[in-house]
Amino acid sequence: MKKNLLYLGLVIVLAVLAWFFVFNKDSGSFRSSEKKFGVKDTTNISKIFMADLSGSSVIIERGENGWMLNGQGAARQDLVTTVLLTLQQMEINVPVAKSMYEKVVRDIAGSHTKVEVYDAKGKKIRSFFIGPVSTAYKGNFMITEGSKTPFVVHIPGFDGFVSGRFVIDANQWKDRTVFNIRSENIRELSVRYPRVPDSSFVLTSDGENFTLTNQHTAGKTVNPEIVTYYFNQFKRINCEVFVADTYKRDSLLSEQAVCELQVTDKNGNLQAASVYYRPTTYRTKMQFDYQDNQIQFDLDKYYCLMNDRQDLAIIQNFVFGKLFVGPEFFYKQKPSNVNVLIEDIMKGAEGTTIDLME
Repeated sequence: MKKNLLYLGLVIVLAVLAWFFVFNKDSGSFRSSEKKFGVKDTTNISKIFMADLSGSSVIIERGENGWMLNGQGAARQDLVTTVLLTLQQMEINVPVAKSMYEKVVRDIAGSHTKVEVYDAKGKKIRSFFIGPVSTAYKGNFMITEGSKTPFVVHIPGFDGFVSGRFVIDANQWKDRTVFNIRSENIRELSVRYPRVPDSSFVLTSDGENFTLTNQHTAGKTVNPEIVTYYFNQFKRINCEVFVADTYKRDSLLSEQAVCELQVTDKNGNLQAASVYYRPTTYRTKMQFDYQDNQIQFDLDKYYCLMNDRQDLAIIQNFVFGKLFVGPEFFYKQKPSNVNVLIEDIMKGAEGTTIDLME
């Protein structure tokens, strides 16, 4: 019994010594610089550069008002948070076995994502290459820049791969916010329906009272609670996905929008979106109206031009449908659920049949 305990103790001591020399001393098998992948204190990170072998790259950089994408616009905060958490949590699982060394190095050279991390002073503090996945260890083969030693790096407790967290597609990094303005900061809100002009209206606020104007009424009294409720819908509203195709965007620019939304704050800043019908396809859920007539446009999704009409996006009726109301919405004691665009489609709206998602 005592001999077994002695052997067990010896094994434990040898394991601890092996771990210490392999992972914690420059004089051991690996230099400390070869093992630097993660960043425990992410608050000091100011910039992250990512690129792949296809030539795609993104730079996310911390600015005064949040993280920026390629120095041009806001980056998606949820993706920023994901990358920062990944840098903080990822760890070396195991070094690559000698028998696999040459193959792994070739695989990383042939398919990788390069990641560079900079601190608040602009100093590069991490630079590494993320290679193919290692299914056996639920991680990725990775190597630091200038090193000859690859490792399997993973996130403890995460049933996935590190590589999936470092997104290179700039369109996925774009902030998907279409409108983001607090109700008390709205000075004027314009909703224009070129196909249904009777339902167009403008709401103005002087801080205490609301005024609604359309082509039939001027200054008519509205229910202030409903107006406040409507204004609140513009606090944070996002598109579903961007469509990265200039030709498709230009195709829409030649068409007439079915709804023009414009919100101006008290400082004169304007947020706007142009909404267009999306034709039905074989993917459309509802193909016919209640009289079995074929519907030409999708009831669930629309096209949207945003950011000064520079970006083409897909928006959901589930999210935006609450904005497509008419002036009668604001006169009642309780808000009605009439959607001007859905009514127009169900009445047989016709127009472009180009499916920009093909």
